[in-house]
Amino acid sequence: MLELLEGLAARGIENILACTKGSDIAREAKLWVRVVEMRMEEVLDLMFTQRLRQLMDEIRPDLVHEHSRRGVDE
Repeated sequence: MLELLEGLAARGIENILACTKGSDIAREAKLWVRVVEMRMEEVLDLMFTQRLRQLMDEIRPDLVHEHSRRGVDE
């Protein structure tokens, strides 16, 4: 993900990374992109979709590239 963000930024493409608060990727990605750190509960956060939708309504992205946290620790 970091390589993708860095490469797109080098080509002048604006990116916004929405990720969980305090994540490693948030600290590293701030070098190339705007980072929006969001609260996400550990197990099942039913309101996360609503918070993400609010963010997308605010920034109105042309494209959304999504990754799940599922499988990260497996």
